Amino acid sequence: MLQNALPVKTLIFLMLLTLIAMGISAYALKTYDNYAYTTTTINVADGWVKVYSDSTSRGNSKAKKIEEDTTSGFDCMLREGHEHPYCIMLNWITNNEFQGLDFSEYKYMRITGSYESPSENDFLRISLRHFNMDYTQMYQVHTYKFNSIELQRKDIQGEIIIDLEQLFVPHWWMSMMRGADIDSFVDITNVPLIELSTGTNAAFGEHKIRVSKFEFDKIVVPIELVYEYILIGWSIYILFVFFCLSIYFAFNLRRRTIEEKTLIQINNALSTHSAQLEIFNKIDQLTGILNRAGMKAKMMQCTENNTVPLTVVMLDLDHFKKINDTLGHQSGDLVLSKLGEILNDFIQDDESVSRFGGEEFMILMPYKTSNMIIDRLESLRISIEQTDINIGKTVTTSMGVASTSNHIDFKKLIRSADNALYVAKNNGRNCIKIEGQ
Repeated sequence: MLQNALPVKTLIFLMLLTLIAMGISAYALKTYDNYAYTTTTINVADGWVKVYSDSTSRGNSKAKKIEEDTTSGFDCMLREGHEHPYCIMLNWITNNEFQGLDFSEYKYMRITGSYESPSENDFLRISLRHFNMDYTQMYQVHTYKFNSIELQRKDIQGEIIIDLEQLFVPHWWMSMMRGADIDSFVDITNVPLIELSTGTNAAFGEHKIRVSKFEFDKIVVPIELVYEYILIGWSIYILFVFFCLSIYFAFNLRRRTIEEKTLIQINNALSTHSAQLEIFNKIDQLTGILNRAGMKAKMMQCTENNTVPLTVVMLDLDHFKKINDTLGHQSGDLVLSKLGEILNDFIQDDESVSRFGGEEFMILMPYKTSNMIIDRLESLRISIEQTDINIGKTVTTSMGVASTSNHIDFKKLIRSADNALYVAKNNGRNCIKIEGQ
């Protein structure tokens, strides 16, 4: 009696656990991209909202704050009169201007709102503004670090999902803060403020922005892991039933062997899928080279192995914004894709290249000094300039180079390479500058 009752009781128990697990994954957690998430919701109407335009700096644009039930926003009349006309909405999400929220462990940001403008080519800039005592000045909002992304108007209707790994620090803000000790890494560990503003080269005329809430999603567990636990539970149950039946059928070895092989195949398939997913998440889909996450993994390997000497090259497309503005984003994407092919062919087996943000790329060259690779980089620069990308104009690049022969400090190396890149930009572009030379 007891031997017959145990499998039945265990079956009922496992069925209850399965229903609970499926209920949690279906209702308690948000799921997409094969992951389960918990969500932090920020209602715009609950915070403090400030709206202003370039009229505060002698421009002619006008911005009017709009509050409608649970929605806030602004009506902006963008006019000529300022070098870069703009309207801005500041959303303070905490009661302390210097103590914000930490979004570093969050994967996605979702926005519920709308954007109307004269042209569907207009962009809306969304920035998570970071406060850091090392460079942020009290009550000087422009010194809060920009972690930005620009979205085209047609994508801002209803809910839009933003991958926070796609945020970048704009070059124009880095240039404005050049005197401060700032790196180009995205930092969203202390965000008291979310800014929405008209994007680059927005069309003159009426712009209307409405936002009701911001939602931030944090990964809890891969969905495949939830189902794997369910599968393991059921597998244990199957083995348990086989064990009970073995009392009567002399441990049916052949059947148990078949089941064990099945489990091994399932686990191998899950492992293969997990490995493929990890590789996919580290590749920039437009250029086919590493993304920022993939490059971070390479940098960690260099740090752990102390691969010195080590050289970092920061490469930036010259006048890329003009290509997007005059020829369209399809041409811009073509340039980025072709440059990815050239850079992938350029690197050697022990080297790595990634798209670091926007039109900026990073090359990691272990066991090499600046002088050892300068001729290769010059050949790369000439090769890019001479490549016909079928957009009707020549594409050139500027490069900044920095090396170390001792302790590896990537923040310092990247900052040094960025400084050299700024020198190359200011010296007419289409050239290579080595840090300190």
